[in-house]
Amino acid sequence: MTSDVLVFDMDGTLYYSEDFIDTYINNLTVVESKRAEMLEDYKQIAEQFSMPDQKELLYKEKALGDVWQILFYIADKYNISEEDNHQAFLKTREKMINNQEISINFELINTIKNLKLPKVLMTNSPEVSATPFIDYLNLNGDFDMYIFDAKKPVELRNHIEEIAKKFPGHNIIKIGDNYHNDIQASVDSGIDSIHINHFNQQTVHNITVYNLDQLNDYLVEKYMEV
Repeated sequence: MTSDVLVFDMDGTLYYSEDFIDTYINNLTVVESKRAEMLEDYKQIAEQFSMPDQKELLYKEKALGDVWQILFYIADKYNISEEDNHQAFLKTREKMINNQEISINFELINTIKNLKLPKVLMTNSPEVSATPFIDYLNLNGDFDMYIFDAKKPVELRNHIEEIAKKFPGHNIIKIGDNYHNDIQASVDSGIDSIHINHFNQQTVHNITVYNLDQLNDYLVEKYMEV
C-alpha cells in the first residue's frame, strides 16, 4: 500500500488570522489618508472574494489566493518599494509573535504532531520569519523536511521532485489555502491536494475544507481513525 507524505503550507494552514491587516498597512505608510485607502481596497477585494457564487479568486485578472497576497497587491498598487514592503512584512510578523496575536488551533496542532507519516513544511516565508511561527505553534522538529522561501507557485514542481527523491514511492499531498500557489500549482505538478477555502463556501477543488477545524477532522478521519 502506498503511503502519503503531507506537504503543509504555513500561513492559513497551520494557523489562520486576519488580525494583522491593520498592523501591516500601518507599517507600510505613516500617511493616514493612504492607510484608509489601502484598508478600503482590502475590504473591497475581500468582500468580492467572499461572495457566495465567487469561484475564481481573481481581482482585475490578478491571482490573489490569500490574505497576504491581497495585501502585497495593495502595497504594489500604492508604489511601496520592495524593500519597504519587506520591512513592513517582517515588523508585522514580529509583532504577531511577540504580542501573541495568533490563535492556536490546538486540536489541529496535536493532530499534526501525532500523524504517523512523513510531513513536510513548505512556505514562501523566509526562514528568519517562519521559524518564530513554527516555535510559537510548538511544531519545531515535527516535520521531516522544511522548505523556506519556496517561491510557490513557480518553484513548486522542483520542490515536489526533491520531496519525491527523499520519500520514494510515496503519494505526495499538498495542503494549503492559497488556491493559485498551493492547489492549482499542485494540479499542474501532477500531485493531489487539499484546499482550505477561507473566503467562501465554494468547492473549487475536489477536496475542499472551509476552516482549520474541518481540516483537522479530515486528517483525523483519513489518517488516524482505524
